[in-house]
Amino acid sequence: MSGSVAYEKKDVNVKVVGFSAALIVLLIWIFVIVLDDYFVFYVEKMEKINAKPNPELQAIHRTEQKALNGYAILDKDKKIYKIPVDQAMKVVVGEYAH
Repeated sequence: MSGSVAYEKKDVNVKVVGFSAALIVLLIWIFVIVLDDYFVFYVEKMEKINAKPNPELQAIHRTEQKALNGYAILDKDKKIYKIPVDQAMKVVVGEYAH
């Protein structure tokens, strides 16, 4: 083997490579279809779950809205009052504008 170059003497089997590529493409296509169907099923299931109002969650939202939008006296002696967030933002902006 002095001075001789070694190389592959047999060609690639085109049928096997083509079949393998087609099989891989088919498997990817099936995988995408299955995932898409699962995603659609899951989204529809979540929409059904979210469509039913949860009484506990509604009560929490009402409490939060009262806390954000309500007035209250926190400490009468120190003159600390709670006002709605929107009103508080207007007061702060008004103070810094002058």
